[in-house]
Amino acid sequence: RWLPGIWCLLSATLVEMSCRGIGLCIAAWPDLGPARIRGAAVRYFLRYSKFLTVQSWIQHWSEHVDVLLLRVFGDSKELGIYAQMQQIVGVSFSLSVRSLDQVANAAYNSDQRNPTALRRSVLVFGTLMLGASAIALTVITRSPACSARRY
Repeated sequence: RWLPGIWCLLSATLVEMSCRGIGLCIAAWPDLGPARIRGAAVRYFLRYSKFLTVQSWIQHWSEHVDVLLLRVFGDSKELGIYAQMQQIVGVSFSLSVRSLDQVANAAYNSDQRNPTALRRSVLVFGTLMLGASAIALTVITRSPACSARRY
């Protein structure tokens, strides 16, 4: 409300990361003992973090480009409806993905010693997730709310 567009998104992300980081440090305080991190591990992390930093910024901007477009081309009512829809879809999607992920992890762990069974598990779960995504996208794009407004 007080910050315009892009600064609001960046500030919200910074506050969220700070809260999670502080919470993690408080929760894991007993485990943060006098461990020594070797220089080789730090150098490896710094080399690897170059790629992760670029990937995380691309992912962050691609996740929020829809909100920025709605702020530019839409009004606050459309942005509110979109935010509510994202929350509803996000909760159900997150729950279903987490349960599927736990079942897939259990299957992968039990099939690791048998390459044929592991290949079959990966194919089955990949097909299941691709099919579910296609069905969800079809239902969403065919919904009355989506087809009511044509530009």
